[in-house]
Amino acid sequence: MTLPTFAPVAAAAQEQELSGSIRFSWYGGTVRNQKIDEMVALFEDRHPGATIEQEPMDWMAYWERLSVQAAGDNMPCLVGMLPFNLPDYASRNLLLDMQPLVDEGMIDLSEISDSLIEASRTRDGALLMLPYGAAPDTITYNATLVEEAGLEVPGDGYTWDDYFDWLASSQEHLPNGVWAADNPTNNPDLLLAYIGSHGYQAFDDEQLGFPRELLIAWFQEWADLAEMGAVIPPDMLSEEPGPHEMSYFAEGRALASNRPANAQPALHSGVAQSGSDARLETLLYPLGPEGVGDFVPVNSLSIAASCKNLPLAAAFADFFLNDPEAAAIFVSDNGAVTNAALLAEQIADPETPEGSRILLEVFEAVNERGSVPQIFPSGFQTRFTEVHRRMIMEVFFGSLTPEEAADAFFAEAEQ
Repeated sequence: MTLPTFAPVAAAAQEQELSGSIRFSWYGGTVRNQKIDEMVALFEDRHPGATIEQEPMDWMAYWERLSVQAAGDNMPCLVGMLPFNLPDYASRNLLLDMQPLVDEGMIDLSEISDSLIEASRTRDGALLMLPYGAAPDTITYNATLVEEAGLEVPGDGYTWDDYFDWLASSQEHLPNGVWAADNPTNNPDLLLAYIGSHGYQAFDDEQLGFPRELLIAWFQEWADLAEMGAVIPPDMLSEEPGPHEMSYFAEGRALASNRPANAQPALHSGVAQSGSDARLETLLYPLGPEGVGDFVPVNSLSIAASCKNLPLAAAFADFFLNDPEAAAIFVSDNGAVTNAALLAEQIADPETPEGSRILLEVFEAVNERGSVPQIFPSGFQTRFTEVHRRMIMEVFFGSLTPEEAADAFFAEAEQ
C-alpha cells in the first residue's frame, strides 16, 4: 500500500492545526465508553476544528460490525485491534502501515518497549497496530486458600514441572468442593507461553510451528491432573459463566486460574460479590527449557488504509497513547498503559484501585523479564483457540487420549 508523504513536523502531534472529522470505533462496556467520551471531549477542546465521531460497541458485536464494515469498504479511520484478529484485516490490506507516521514524528512510540512494538508488526515489518493497553496473563491464585491449607506457592524462576506438581500436591489439602485448577483454556495465552518457553512459535506462516510431541505432553499433564481430581470436572466447566467476576475461581472453587491481568478488577469484584474476603495474588507464568515464553496480548489502535484524514487520526492516536491527562481519565481501563512514564505514574498514584495496581505491577514485571512475540495467521481464533478448548474438554471427558487430541488439533489447525 502507498502512504501519503507528510512534511516533517517540529511540534508534537498534539500541537498541530487539525480540522475535519474521523470515526473512531472500539470495544467496551459502559464505563470504558464514558471514559473515552471524556477523553474525546478533552481532545476536541484542544482542537476546536476537529471532531471525533464515536462508534463504541460491546465485544462480540464490535468484531461482527467491523467485519461487515471492512467488507463494505466502510471502516472507521481509527479502530481497536488485537494481535489475534489482526491477520484477518492485514491479509486484505485493510490497515495502514503507520511506521512512516512514526518516522515523521506524528506518532511518538519512544516510551513503549521495543518488544511490544515488534509484536505489533507483520512478518514483513509493517507496523499495523499501536499498542496502548497490555494484558499479560498470570497464574492468579487464592492466597487465603493457600494459607488455610498450609501450602507454599512456587518461588521465582519456577518451571512448568513445578507448576503441575504444585497443583497435583495441593489437591489433597483443599476443602471438599474446591479444586486446584479450573479451565486451562480460559484464553490461549497459557498454551502460547508453554510453546514459547520451549523455543517454538505457535505458527510458522500457515502451519503450526511446534512439534506434535509437545502438544501431547501438554494434554497429558492436564489429563493426569483431571484423573486425580485436581481440575474442576468437565461437566461443570462446560456450564461455567463467561464473565471473570462470575467464574468458579471468583467464587472460591479453584485454587489457581490463568487469567489476564486486566481481569483483576473483575475478579476482585466477583470475590466481594460472593461474600468472601479472600485475597488474590498472582504469579508470572512458569519458565520452560528456553526460559520465558509469555506472549503479551495488547489492546491496540489501527488506522484504516482508507482513512482520508491521516493527520487527525495520527494526532488522536498519539493523544490516546501518550497524553497524561487522557491517561488519568482512562486509568488503564483496557490493559496496563504501555507508555513507561505513564505506567510509573499510575503505579505510584495512591488513588489507583487495588485491582488496577495488580495489573500495572504485573505488566511492569513482565515487561522487565521480557516476552515472546507471536505472529498469527488468519483465522487464529478458530484454528487455535477454539480447537484447543474443544480438545481439552475431549481429554477431560475421556473421549480422546492426549495423542488423539493432538492429532485432531493438528488436522484442524492446518487444514
